[in-house]
Amino acid sequence: MTSIAPQPYRSFGNYLTLADAVVLVGAACVNGWRKNDPDASNEGAIQRYADAVQRLTMWLTGAEVSAWTTDDEGAWVPIDRTSASKPYFDIDVKRSAFKYAPDDWAAMFIDRTSLTTHLNSITKAKPRTNSFRWQQVSAIAWKEALDMQHPRERQPLLIRIQLRCDRELNFEPGEKELGPVVDDIIRHLEGRNLSRDV
Repeated sequence: MTSIAPQPYRSFGNYLTLADAVVLVGAACVNGWRKNDPDASNEGAIQRYADAVQRLTMWLTGAEVSAWTTDDEGAWVPIDRTSASKPYFDIDVKRSAFKYAPDDWAAMFIDRTSLTTHLNSITKAKPRTNSFRWQQVSAIAWKEALDMQHPRERQPLLIRIQLRCDRELNFEPGEKELGPVVDDIIRHLEGRNLSRDV
């Protein structure tokens, strides 16, 4: 792998910069996403942008979306699943880079085809058509909440539940329907630290 160059990268062909990939993820998956969210400084935009980045990072870690880098000779090579599963793995959206060693970064481009395919495969839940799944969704919500360390925060918990529903049920419950469930769980567990040893 090569070190990242100082100049900014641009998307081309099937290769998307991380910034362009985050915009696609935000537009497709983040409730209330606006075009200017990547550059805005208000709290809502910052949270929506962070949600989109978190989703892309989770999809890379779970090998649900493919990515590319360049080798020492400048040839495009796929980033293998092992690299994305390392504990130090991270992405830098502005530089379109990923951490492939504890102190080393390299260029990263998202495979447009795999991202588009993944986004198209996500079915958004509609309350009436997917009402039979809410028992499964609530079970997932409780599991994620119980696994989360105190203090439990709404937005990170909401995203974790949606991503797990996507993996296990092949659809994501909407924030409008899932939000009250998450709020109720957080209120119920407020201040409680649970141990697996009990």
